[in-house]
Formats: sequence, C-alpha cells, structure tokens
Amino acid sequence: MVFRRGALLDGVAIAVLLDASASMNATDVQPSRFEAAQAVARQLANDLTQEGLMTIILVGPQPRVLASATNDKLELRNAINAAQPTIGSANWETAFALAAGANGSVANSTTVLISDGGLPPAGKLPALTGEVRYVPIGGQSANLGISA
Repeated sequence: MVFRRGALLDGVAIAVLLDASASMNATDVQPSRFEAAQAVARQLANDLTQEGLMTIILVGPQPRVLASATNDKLELRNAINAAQPTIGSANWETAFALAAGANGSVANSTTVLISDGGLPPAGKLPALTGEVRYVPIGGQSANLGISA
C-alpha cells in the first residue's frame, strides 16, 4: 500500500474517508479542521466523473458509510454536509475495512484519506486496492503515522 499526498480521482470506484475524530474540532484551520475537510470532500464529489462511483465513510469511533457507491453529486454533498465530528478517536482499521469493501476488487479504484493524521502503521491496516491518496488537514502533522 502506497500513500500519496494529493487527491486526484483516478479511479472508477472512489472511497473517501472523512476523519471525524476529536482532533478535527481544532480551529487552527478556519472555521475548523473538520469543516475544511468537508470542503475538500465536497470538491471531490463535484469533480466526480459520470463513470465514477463514490462512497463517503465518516471515520469516528464507529465508522459509518454516509453515501454508498453513487455518482449522484447532490446525494454526496448532502451526506458530507450532514456529517459531524465526534469527541472520540478514529477507528481506522474498521474504516479501511469499509473502504476495501466499497472499492471491492476494482483495480481502478482510489481511496482518499482526509485527515489531520494519527493513522496506525500501514502494516496494521487492512489492505486497499488501487491508489491511496492522503489529503492533510491542519497546521501540524506531528501525530501523522503513515508509512509505505
């Protein structure tokens, strides 16, 4: 698994993991890290091609799918707008498992992580197919734990 900075939508199946952990409530980015992350997710939804199918996963203590395998941009934006940050930690293992299920065995898939960091080492996360992109949010990334 290779993590890359950026958010290019190369895949037909796209899973967006939106970090909703407590640290996303920080206001070093205005109005907050979470709202900045929502703006990135909305832009990804707007950039989705007609052939693309996007799944939005909210990553909190109990990750959940907000929108599943759709190219309906209004549905995606509404799901992103309704999302709220939590006061708990992010369960990345479960979120990666949901993303792996969402993208299935589609070779041309992309997973986009929108987060301020704090991910466990790659070896402790379920494998993902296709490209994995990381979009950093926030002024500091000292808690970022991503490895190739």
